Amino acid sequence: MAAVKGCIVPIHGSVNVDTSDTMRRLITEALRAVPPVVTIDLSGVPFIDTSGLATLLEASRIARQQGTRLVVEGLRAQPRELLHFSQIDRLLEITEPGRDGSQQTPR
Repeated sequence: MAAVKGCIVPIHGSVNVDTSDTMRRLITEALRAVPPVVTIDLSGVPFIDTSGLATLLEASRIARQQGTRLVVEGLRAQPRELLHFSQIDRLLEITEPGRDGSQQTPR
């Protein structure tokens, strides 16, 4: 069985109102190709604010509309807590880095 081709979008640094446009642009570029899977790697993100959450929700909506599976991985403490407290973690597929599709446990 052939492996599913996807795209990994690494994000680095704090994501806030001043930087979320860069994150949005990177994710939009990845989604534009309509791959089967886009993985957003947030392991390099120590902090995310609500503008970053809005960007993730927008990406999730676009991915769902075009049939792309959107995966968020590598959450550090503050982003994980914010996603949990806002209950957005219920809307996104969140995994740990390095796991393939068969091992994923959405949170």
